[in-house]
Amino acid sequence: MDILLLKKLVTDLGGFGAQVYFKRYGGKLHIILKGYPGLRRILNAPRYGAGNVKVVKMGLGKIGALNVAKGGGILTIILIGAFRVIDFFLRDRATLTELVGTLATDVVKVGITTGVAIGAATMVAAAPFIGAFAIGPLVAVIFAGALTSVILNYLDNHYRITEKTIKALEDFEALAKAKYLQGRELILDLERYGQDKTLQLKQLPGRAADAAVETLLEYAEEVIMRYIARSIDDLFRQMTMPSL
Repeated sequence: MDILLLKKLVTDLGGFGAQVYFKRYGGKLHIILKGYPGLRRILNAPRYGAGNVKVVKMGLGKIGALNVAKGGGILTIILIGAFRVIDFFLRDRATLTELVGTLATDVVKVGITTGVAIGAATMVAAAPFIGAFAIGPLVAVIFAGALTSVILNYLDNHYRITEKTIKALEDFEALAKAKYLQGRELILDLERYGQDKTLQLKQLPGRAADAAVETLLEYAEEVIMRYIARSIDDLFRQMTMPSL
């Protein structure tokens, strides 16, 4: 998209030789274009503010190039995110940690690329000779962004950064599951211990009542046996032996 924008910009400017000048009027930075009369069909005023909508939309100057870089970074993240999610649902063996790890490295790479592109556009815009060309900052954004992307992808593949990120997430997930299971087992043990103690407390009144009843029965049995023994003894004493 940036290349198509650059092609359109070069066509509108009438070639690579169109120049842009920055001057301050009333304390504000303005952009003045020279080099192609046909450009007046698009920018027909004698000068425009550096942040003018038309100027920014065309990608002219530093602000326009920065807008292109930021917009391209956001769009890239959206497209990559959509692609990764679709790929996740279409592949049978795809895991959530793989999706998250891949997206994480993708976002970091896009962020670095966008930052490098913005830095390149800023430096080119500040350069005395190169910054005078209207398309200079935009060319810097495209070139720096493409080169940085290639380098980052090479480093990612060479050092297996994405694979290591996914592996780290999988290890963290396994550790979290183990800790969760240990915690759950501890909770279950505490619940079982509490249930046992509660049951013992509930059984205390019943056990006390059973012991009391058993003691009363033993005492009653002892009293009854003593009474029977005493009665039998009295009965024998009252009985007279028949005389011969």
